[in-house]
Amino acid sequence: MAEIQDRIKTESAVALARIGITTNPNLFRQDVLPGMCQALQWLIKNSGNELYHFETCMALTNFASMGPEIRDMMIDYGIWHDIRNLLASDNDRIQTVAVETLANICLCPKSVERLM
Repeated sequence: MAEIQDRIKTESAVALARIGITTNPNLFRQDVLPGMCQALQWLIKNSGNELYHFETCMALTNFASMGPEIRDMMIDYGIWHDIRNLLASDNDRIQTVAVETLANICLCPKSVERLM
């Protein structure tokens, strides 16, 4: 049963990542983004699939471009740390997209506080 639930969570999060990549992030309502970001964070933590990590980072990069509230939320949820862990990947493309995501998140004051 738990295996089926994890598969459903994984497939749902992958779908959200792909929607987040292909859709203008400004079209999403602000109240749905926290749940989407949490689902994508779950995918980073629980999937070993490099394609899923890549797609998740691309979606989070788009979301982080929306404004300081979303970036602050990503910091508060710990997404910063999860993305940072992807920098250790052996896959150059995952490293590149993780840097892009962190660069977008770095535009908020909370991230600057963490770096200082």
